[in-house]
Amino acid sequence: MKKNNYIIKFLIVLIFSVLFFMCTPAGDGSGSGGSGDKTTGFQNIWTYLNSSIPVTMPNARHNHSMVYIGNNEIILFGGYTGNVNGEIWKYNVTSNKWLNINPILPIPSARDDHAMVYIGNNKIILFGGSDTIGLNNETWEYNVTTNIWTNLNPAVKPSARDRHSMVYVGNNKIILFGGSDGSFTNDTWEYNIILNTWTNLNPSAPIPTSRADHCMVYIGNNKIILFGGDYGVPSFETWEYNITSNTWTDLTQLPALLPRVCNHSMVYTGDSEIILYGGYDVFSTVTDETWKYNITANTWTELNLSLKPSARHSHSMVYVGNKKIILFGGYDGSNNTNEVWEYK
Repeated sequence: MKKNNYIIKFLIVLIFSVLFFMCTPAGDGSGSGGSGDKTTGFQNIWTYLNSSIPVTMPNARHNHSMVYIGNNEIILFGGYTGNVNGEIWKYNVTSNKWLNINPILPIPSARDDHAMVYIGNNKIILFGGSDTIGLNNETWEYNVTTNIWTNLNPAVKPSARDRHSMVYVGNNKIILFGGSDGSFTNDTWEYNIILNTWTNLNPSAPIPTSRADHCMVYIGNNKIILFGGDYGVPSFETWEYNITSNTWTDLTQLPALLPRVCNHSMVYTGDSEIILYGGYDVFSTVTDETWKYNITANTWTELNLSLKPSARHSHSMVYVGNKKIILFGGYDGSNNTNEVWEYK
């Protein structure tokens, strides 16, 4: 019955979206979406970077994780390359070069569909994912400086899961939501880095429906934005989580023209804006759309760019400052890719 309600909700949005297109004047045909689609501080240009990258780089993959660690460097771990993968790579944004890092044992098992966040001080926290044995609920810390992984093994932790989302919110805390532990989940957890403790926050209703393959970003002021995901059909919902009050608020505006995707990637760029790329929709169509979300206005705008990465899902994307985003990998519906793209 719930799934039927979700489908009905989607059909309502689809009808309004069609009407929106019919009633909206055509753009200027410039390929940039017109001046009304400009993103603050960005030129709205995708650039393919592989042509100048040496042979040494990660294999084509999807369902990996990437984090920006500052100093123009990105760390990538895991993914699916035909099998689950346990490699860790460092990418230098300035030199456009990859380095395969071989950390000191022990290391996390090869896995995909995990979540990873940078917590400062050259440290990364990883949780969950799916390995050759099955779903996983390990909490690992990676020290970039020493090149050492540590299994933190907290006493209490979320159920083993994959396809969840996780963000660092400052004050030595991480927020995790959702994922699949065999079924879709909608629990909200807080990880205290200093105490090495996970706490189920159990926020009161309303809360997002159980889902996986969604994205979350921290936007400052103790607030998180969640978009999309899979709860039987790809979602078009936008939610805000207030860390201070432990409350979720549904920001979805109907009728409106909205992205409708899961397995997408999304980053916060400052200036009250979020950039979303790719994913797949309710028709299982892999998309190549670039969307901008204006947090202040609570509006989604498709940017309609002429040059862009091929349609894909399960890629990873990070904001590296200076109005630049780096995208790597993904799955186009037939093949993995190891393309590197820059959005600026």
